[in-house]
Amino acid sequence: MHRRALLASVTAGATAALAGCTGLLGDEVVRNDSHAFEASGDSPLDVRNRNGDVAVGSHDGEQVEVDVELRGPSDDAVEGVSVTGEQRSDAFVVAAQGDGTAEWWTSVSVDLSIRVPAAMAVERVRTRNGDVEVTDVAGGGACRTENGQVTVRDVETFASAATTNGDVNVDVPAPLDGDATIETVNGSVDASLSPDLDATVAASTTNGGVALHELQLADADVNETHVSGTLGDGTHGLSVETTNGHVDLRALER
Repeated sequence: MHRRALLASVTAGATAALAGCTGLLGDEVVRNDSHAFEASGDSPLDVRNRNGDVAVGSHDGEQVEVDVELRGPSDDAVEGVSVTGEQRSDAFVVAAQGDGTAEWWTSVSVDLSIRVPAAMAVERVRTRNGDVEVTDVAGGGACRTENGQVTVRDVETFASAATTNGDVNVDVPAPLDGDATIETVNGSVDASLSPDLDATVAASTTNGGVALHELQLADADVNETHVSGTLGDGTHGLSVETTNGHVDLRALER
């Protein structure tokens, strides 16, 4: 295995500590990097990926730590992709990006494992082909992929979770800051809702079933493919939807 030093691309006052390891598995090149970025404690995290898994959790440190695994067909393809950390006015952005080659993400996958300070909220996590997992952070934010599973657990706030091809497993704590959505097309939804929510809940599927598990909704309207009702005063809307899959609504343990 060939080891080399790699330079992290960091702007706007962010710094990075980086170590790289490159190996060849069959016809696939694999490179592993580690970054440690300085970020403002008041800024939420915004993750931007295209092809690869993203996992976000918290730790006791003060930096945003990122472990990266890149896989591609050649050294040139892998070395043309970098992961950056940038402090912006409204968020700290962690992004996978290419060196200018069009559609680099079609040949290189970038798996990100991110640890943020305990007080840092997660505003947004996006990828296209890969799973998204956000656990044990100050805020769950908006989590989205197209081909992969979305998991949001043990978060202090929640905004949305969406995919096209994959399951969605989420905790929805109270309070909601606004309307929230949970959706997939080809996959099932397992959502644990805080009984303390102020939300009008509407859950539906086309090809599957909807079930309540120890969750008490006021003015509930329940049939095989649709459930609606109210938690608290119903201040915000909570939409839970799939086309091909089951929906299970549970009571989130306090």
